[in-house]
Amino acid sequence: MKKAITLLTLLALILTAVPALAVNEQVDVYENQQLIKSVVFAIGLDEYFINGQLPGIKMDARAFIENDRTYVPVRYLGRALGLKDEDITWDNDKKKATLKRGSTVLEMVIGEKRISTNGETKEIDVAPLLKQNPAWRTYLPARYVAEGLGYEVDWDAETRTVICWPKGDPRPDVAAVKEYVKQQTAQPTFENEPVKFDYAGWPVYEDCIKYGELAFKYITIDRTNGKIILDLPTAPKGTEWWLDIKWMTDPNNIPQYHNLFRDFHPDKPVTKGGHYEITGIPFDKLDFGIIKVGLVKENGPDMGPEGAKALELVTGQYLDLDM
Repeated sequence: MKKAITLLTLLALILTAVPALAVNEQVDVYENQQLIKSVVFAIGLDEYFINGQLPGIKMDARAFIENDRTYVPVRYLGRALGLKDEDITWDNDKKKATLKRGSTVLEMVIGEKRISTNGETKEIDVAPLLKQNPAWRTYLPARYVAEGLGYEVDWDAETRTVICWPKGDPRPDVAAVKEYVKQQTAQPTFENEPVKFDYAGWPVYEDCIKYGELAFKYITIDRTNGKIILDLPTAPKGTEWWLDIKWMTDPNNIPQYHNLFRDFHPDKPVTKGGHYEITGIPFDKLDFGIIKVGLVKENGPDMGPEGAKALELVTGQYLDLDM
């Protein structure tokens, strides 16, 4: 017999890891009275796709990758499963998201690996995240949601999409969605964006920070496989991207330093943009690590930028650096 599960029950089941649901029982999920047969989320795209329908459903948030998991916004999951906006509330002081369905109240606190259902708290193995991407939203890993629903999950590296379909069904044909995603996520460009230069023709500190921050939206940290994946937009006129990374695996050793392009791609010591994959990063052994991104003068000498946006690879903290 088919079952329709409310969002609150669903999340409680997912996050408390009830294995029998995902493995033994087929669960159908409905959105606007329509049986969902496929769902596709694309990294960096502000829409998701149900049953191959184009265009997708718009969001003021974007799916993203962190710690090798694809995160999706809870609010849009709630809407897809029938909750109204007033059923999903946010307490900014306590950093707590609350979802209500009838007499059931589910609460999650950002950064805490626990979930509360009607006041009963249980430990979970992942903490909800609060992220501005671009709007502030609470996020949960897509795989928890999909597998908790009895869905198969697949990753398409070419389009950076997560494809989900009901367990036991054949893999859906989402070729049209993938082609649409390719068009929407085609190589972006900052070529005609304004940049201020100093007297020597170097981008000023403020613009190095500005464009460095934008660049991180196109950088994926793949900790499991020891990779950094870059899909950089075209740099503004008169500039090139500059990136470097420094890490330590032992606090008593000297940090290893690399200019990402010069050391890993010697044929392209700097870049105007494009796709790169940097391999061999020992994320599982890092005592300290940092990646820096900024702009330098196009065809200039081998020097660093005036400023850079940086990401600490151990703590996940972003920094503004004066170089």
